[in-house]
Amino acid sequence: MRADLGIVGIFLPMSIFLVAGWGPIQGRTLWYLSLFLTLISVSIFLFFTSGFYFGAQQPDQWIFSRAILDQNAWFAEVGFRWSFWSSILSSAVTLAFLCFHFLGRRILETSRASTGSLAAFLCCILGALGSGNLFLFTCFFAGTILPRFIFSGIETKEENVISMKESAFLQLLAVYSLMIVVLIFSTPFQASLNEWFRVEFSQSEVLPGSLGFLIFMFALVIVTGMFPFHENMKKIFDLEPIERAIPLSVIPVIGQVLMFHFCSEYFAKELRTFSGPMCSIFAFGFFWSAVNFWSSKRARSRVFWLQQAISALVAVGFFGLQNKGWHGAAALSFFQILSIPFLLMVLGCHERRTNISLATITKFPLFALSSVTAIAVALLLPISLGFYGAFLVVWSLVADSPWYLYLIVVSLPILVLAGMQSMFFRLGESSQSSGEFVAQDFTKEEILAIFPLGVLLLFTGLIPKILMNPIGSISISMLKKLGSGD
Repeated sequence: MRADLGIVGIFLPMSIFLVAGWGPIQGRTLWYLSLFLTLISVSIFLFFTSGFYFGAQQPDQWIFSRAILDQNAWFAEVGFRWSFWSSILSSAVTLAFLCFHFLGRRILETSRASTGSLAAFLCCILGALGSGNLFLFTCFFAGTILPRFIFSGIETKEENVISMKESAFLQLLAVYSLMIVVLIFSTPFQASLNEWFRVEFSQSEVLPGSLGFLIFMFALVIVTGMFPFHENMKKIFDLEPIERAIPLSVIPVIGQVLMFHFCSEYFAKELRTFSGPMCSIFAFGFFWSAVNFWSSKRARSRVFWLQQAISALVAVGFFGLQNKGWHGAAALSFFQILSIPFLLMVLGCHERRTNISLATITKFPLFALSSVTAIAVALLLPISLGFYGAFLVVWSLVADSPWYLYLIVVSLPILVLAGMQSMFFRLGESSQSSGEFVAQDFTKEEILAIFPLGVLLLFTGLIPKILMNPIGSISISMLKKLGSGD
C-alpha cells in the first residue's frame, strides 16, 4: 500500500504536464492546479517519512514496490524502493518545487510550457530518487534532459545556443555511459557469459570491473554537475530571471542517489580499490570550490561555488567508506536540497530591489531575518544541518589522516571567511533595468516561498537529532552490505 502510494507521488506531477499540453487550462487556473498536485505529492512523501518515525518501518529498512519487470539476462528486477534517506530527499525536492510556485508564479502563469516542463522534470527526479534498479534510474535521468532545457529556455544568441548544445551533449554521454554499465557490467549479464568473459589461455578479463567503474564515474560527475564537469552546472546560475535556477539547482541530488544506491551495488570491489584516489580528486574539488568562492564577486557565483563545495564534500564522505563519512555525506545531501534553493530565493528577492544599506535594514525585519538566516546557512554555522554533516565527514578522515584531510581543513575556514566578508546583507545585486521593487519588506508570495524552507533549515539545524539518528542507521546498513565501515 505504502509503495503504491509512493508511485502515485512520483507520477502525480506528470498529470500537470498532460493538462498543460492539452491546452484549454492555462494561466492562473493551471498554476493553482500545479500548486495543488505538488502539495499532494509533498504530503505523500512526508507520509512516507513519518512511517520511519512511528514504527511502520525501521530507519534502516527499505520500502519496495511490486516489480515492473522481472529479472532477465540484462538486468535485475525493475521496481521502486525507498529508504528513510531517499524518502526525505523526495520530500525536500517536492517542498522546494512547491515553494518555487509562489516566487515563480509569473513565469508559470505566462507560459504553460514552463509549467508542463517543470512538472515533467519533478516527476523524473522523483522517479530517479525512488528507482530500485540502475536501468530504471537511467530511464528517469534521461527523462529529465528535455524538460530541463525547455524550462531553462533557449536564447537566440549564438553563444547561448552553443552552450545549450554542449550541455545536451554531455547529458547524452552520461545516459549512454550508464546504459553501458547496465547492459555490460550487470551481474546477470556477466554470469551468463561464463568462460567467454575471459581471454582464451588467460585469466584476464575482457571487460574488467575497473573499466566499468571508470565509465560509471564519468557518468556520475556529469549527472551531479560537479568538478571537473562543473561548468555545465554553472550555466544554470546565470539564467534570467534567477527564479528559473531555483528548481534546477536540485540536480546534484540525482547524482548523489546514483552514487549511494548503485555505485556500491555494481562496483563494491572497485569502490574499495579506488577509494583513495577518488577522495583525493574530490578533496581537491572542494578546495578549488572554496578558493573560487573566495574570489567570486557576483552573488550568483558564490551560491554556485557553495553548491560545488557541498557536492565535493558529499563525494569525499562517500568514497571514504566510513560510517561517519557516509552519515555526514547523506546529511549534507539533504541539507543541499533545501539550502541552495533557499539561498537562490533570498538572492532573487535581493535582485528585485535596490540595495538596502545596513543603516536601513532594521526597517525591513523579514528581509533582514532572511538575509541573516541565508548567511548562517551558507557558512555552515552550528545552527545548520550542514555543520554537522561537514563535521562528520572531516571526523571520518581523522583516524587515517590522509594528506587530503589537511586540504579540506584549510578549505573550510576559507569558505567561512569569504562568506563573512562578501555576503553580509548584500547577497544580491539589484537589477537596475527591471525596477520591480524599491526598498521594501517581503510580499506575501515571497514569504510563502521562503518561510517553509527557512523554518525547516533552522529546525533541522537546531534539533539535528531528529534527522541524524535515522540517517545514521541507514548509512550503517548500506555500509554493512558493502563490507566496510568504522
